[in-house]
Amino acid sequence: MSINTNPLVSIIIPAHNADHYLLDCVNSVIHGSYSNIEVLIIENGSTDSTRETCQKLQNSDKRIKVFNLSSIGVSAARNFGIKNSNGEYICFIDADDIIRNVYVQYLVNLITQNNAEVAVATRIATFKKDSDISNFKTKENYFEWLGNSEQALEQILLYKMTVVSCFSKIFKKQFLINNNILFYENLYIGEGFNFNVLAFNNAEKIAFSNRIIYFYRVSNPKSAMTLAKNDKIQNGLVAVELLDRELENSSNSVRNAFDYAKWHTNFDFLLLMLSNQVLLNDRTLYNKLVLETRKGTRVAVKVKIGLKEQIKASLATFSPVIFGKIINKFRKRELSKQ
Repeated sequence: MSINTNPLVSIIIPAHNADHYLLDCVNSVIHGSYSNIEVLIIENGSTDSTRETCQKLQNSDKRIKVFNLSSIGVSAARNFGIKNSNGEYICFIDADDIIRNVYVQYLVNLITQNNAEVAVATRIATFKKDSDISNFKTKENYFEWLGNSEQALEQILLYKMTVVSCFSKIFKKQFLINNNILFYENLYIGEGFNFNVLAFNNAEKIAFSNRIIYFYRVSNPKSAMTLAKNDKIQNGLVAVELLDRELENSSNSVRNAFDYAKWHTNFDFLLLMLSNQVLLNDRTLYNKLVLETRKGTRVAVKVKIGLKEQIKASLATFSPVIFGKIINKFRKRELSKQ
């Protein structure tokens, strides 16, 4: 069977109050080296001028399609994009991010040449301002490899790929449809991670590359902490429960990797609570996270992770709160240097 070397690719971009960044994002897409694309901007109940910007973009390029929806959430917006796409392949991009000129072309080559259901660029570059991108220099010495479902699941569950969300990847649309792979619409924390696990769990072949082709905009982490709420933590824990059910019948190695991911998530949330006095008022949630964090050594010894991560798990097991406060203090010091 011949392979279409120029398939239509659907780029799905949810946009909610993204007016400040959306133009740069979409321009990086439409001016890329691969032209056979459709760009689906899912405008999602914005209260700024995002809707007007979307209309201008749609008028400027016939490949751009805008859908104005009520506030349905990012997961539902992406699902809407999947169901209304016409492409043979699907990519997701966040509205405040930027892609390299070769982004789509490279992912198309990676997935088609390996006859895979999913292709993943495992690394990204972060930026705060546009000049960070113009000054970015990347060594083009990258490598590619092909993995199966179990290998891909272990990669993401053990955090061996830096990109755990749905961007910096390409998916065969028919594969998603055939396996009913969609975003959990009740999730707004960890929804991309869960989507990837669903895809990896159902795929036979996943192509990987460590080439950097995606620029992820980072906001001020201090403000992210102050805006954090316990309902977000609870939603993240729901995401973990859903993964537990999805991977219930997986191999021992995948189950061990999931246990590590569960521990990692609980410890991350404990760090968040320790950084915000308001969050600490929920003692039931706090005690639950401390209890789960104490399982670090037990789960870490069963998986293949680096010595640094093994030590981290051991220290968190011995004293979750003291070690957590030390990590937060170190992170705060690093932020003050920026």
